[in-house]
Amino acid sequence: MYNVENAVSALGGTATDVLKSTPGVNVSESAISIIGRSTVNILIDDRLIQLSGESLISYLKSIPSERIQKLKSLQIRLQNMMQQGTVV
Repeated sequence: MYNVENAVSALGGTATDVLKSTPGVNVSESAISIIGRSTVNILIDDRLIQLSGESLISYLKSIPSERIQKLKSLQIRLQNMMQQGTVV
């Protein structure tokens, strides 16, 4: 877990800035990845965000970093799809 509330690097930024400062997370203009995983699922307030690529990046840029308290990086097994996924 990454505590964003106390992270100086996140002040005045956006959700993408927070992700960029999170160890092991890579953010480009068109994708988010986590070391060892190319597929990343984003949940906000326990809701899966149904966006990807540039649409997801644009959405995350609209969220002020001050609204984010913490990030969790989880490796889970998606039972319905029978594949590994990563959730941020």
